[in-house]
Amino acid sequence: MLLRTGVTSLLVLVAAAHLAEAGKVKAQVLCGVIVDNKVETVIPAPDKRKLDKPISCAVHLDAGFDVADLNAMLFTDRDSAMKHSGPIGKDADFEKVLAVDDDFAACSDFTITARVLSADRQLWESKIVVKQVCPAAVAARPAVASKPAAPAAGEDGTGWADGELDKVPADARDAINGWITTYVFLDGGFFDSFPTGGVKIGKQTVTRKTARALSDKAGSAYLLTKIMPMFNCKQAEDAMKNPENCAWSKWHALAQSKTELWIYNTDNSFYGPYESAVFKKQGGKWVWTAVKEYDQGEP
Repeated sequence: MLLRTGVTSLLVLVAAAHLAEAGKVKAQVLCGVIVDNKVETVIPAPDKRKLDKPISCAVHLDAGFDVADLNAMLFTDRDSAMKHSGPIGKDADFEKVLAVDDDFAACSDFTITARVLSADRQLWESKIVVKQVCPAAVAARPAVASKPAAPAAGEDGTGWADGELDKVPADARDAINGWITTYVFLDGGFFDSFPTGGVKIGKQTVTRKTARALSDKAGSAYLLTKIMPMFNCKQAEDAMKNPENCAWSKWHALAQSKTELWIYNTDNSFYGPYESAVFKKQGGKWVWTAVKEYDQGEP
C-alpha cells in the first residue's frame, strides 16, 4: 500500500479534517509526497510550498463494508486530469499517484476530490483544497559595480527597508537576496540552501536531509526558524493559510564583522528581540549557518 503501511500515522491529523459520512459509508482520504517510503510533505502543505513531485493518495474505508459493489474515485479539477477509479473494501484501500502536469501543476492551486460509490450512486465525498505559493521568476542580476548601485525595491516580501541593503557586502548580495526569495516563498530551493554542515537553530542542527521533516513537525519553516516575513495579519492563522491578509515586513541587516552578517525583519515596532538568519563568509562564499536572536532593546 502506498500510504497505509508505516506512513498513514504521520497523516492521520490531516485525515481527520477530511472524514465524512453518507449513510452507512465512512471513509477518509490521505495524501502526501512520499520519498524513500517516508512522508516528505503532507498534503495540503501548511506552508503552501511548491509541489513538483508526484502526490500519493489513498482512500480508506472506515465503515460500510457490507455495501455491495463499492468503488472509489479520485481526481483533481485540472482540465487535463483523468478520473481514476477502482474497487475499495475492508482490506483494500484505493490508491493512486497523482502526476505533475497531468493531475496538477506546480505553482497552481488545485482541489483533490475523493468519492466512494456503489454502482453509479455516490455514497461519500471529500475534497482537499491545495494551495501553492511560488516565487516569481528572478531576473538575471548585472555584475556588481565597484560602487554599489541603489537597492532595487524587490517584490513583496523580499524588499529591504530604506538603506538596509547598503549594509550588506557587495559580494554577499546575490547569496542573501536568493536566500530571502526562497525563504519568503518556501519553494524547493529553500531546502537546498541548507549547507552540508547544517544550520544551528536553537539547540538543534538542521540539515538538508532533516529540514523538510522538521519544518512539517513545527508546522512550517517559518515556525521552525521563527523568522516571520509577515505581520499585522487579520487573524493569527493567516500567516500560514492566507498570507494575502497580512502585511510583508522589510528586511534589515546587521554586519557583525567583515565575515559575519545577520538579516532579520521586524513587526514595525523597531526593537527586538528578532530571530535572525546568520551568514558567514567561508571559503570565499557566504553561507547560512545559524538562526540567532538579535535584541535591540527598548528605545
